[in-house]
Amino acid sequence: MDFKIQKWIWLVGIALLVVALDQLSKQWVSAVLAKPVLGFYPPACDADGPVEERERMAANKKITVVADYFHLRYVENCGGAFGFLSGQRESLRKPFFYVTSVLASIFLVYLFIRLKQREKVLLVAFSSILGGAIGNVIDRVTLGYVVDFIDWHVREQARWPTFNIADIGITVGLVLILFDSFFLAPKREKVEKQEKDKREKKEKQEKKRQEKAREKEEEGEEGEQESVND
Repeated sequence: MDFKIQKWIWLVGIALLVVALDQLSKQWVSAVLAKPVLGFYPPACDADGPVEERERMAANKKITVVADYFHLRYVENCGGAFGFLSGQRESLRKPFFYVTSVLASIFLVYLFIRLKQREKVLLVAFSSILGGAIGNVIDRVTLGYVVDFIDWHVREQARWPTFNIADIGITVGLVLILFDSFFLAPKREKVEKQEKDKREKKEKQEKKRQEKAREKEEEGEEGEQESVND
């Protein structure tokens, strides 16, 4: 199968896998670790919005995976990955995240189109990042916030911002890009240079061969001309 077609299959497959794992895990967390509560609240992530009677999800328990270090708990994240901009106004956050999501997706697709067959690690990286971005955008559009649930901390002394499967997809993609840049790209460039040198050498040899053949042909024509003149 042509790589130009194959890479789009990989893109769709990996991105859909990340989105599916992300959305299914968030549905499970919302069902198991939270419950709907009816009351008078402003809109989600908009403290300045109108207070009306509405149903909101509230965390009601957590699951201990590793005591004092790793829990699963329901969190509504109004910011970006790992809580970025969570403390800013909704009027600033929403346009920022929508615009950056669209621009990032367009840029990723542009880079993806330019991928060569040897850049399979980047293929996986871009697909994983795109899947993670789509997963969080789905939350932001449908809920107004992103559901996070993976909670890493060292007792109560240090706590990493709560995150989700979509954030993992984005992070894995970025790590793969760094890995490719530092370890694979130099080797790839070396191989491509060697292949280029071989092609140029072969082209020069072929050019010389053609020139010699042309010279012999011209000498033969001159010899025939001299025979005719004699």
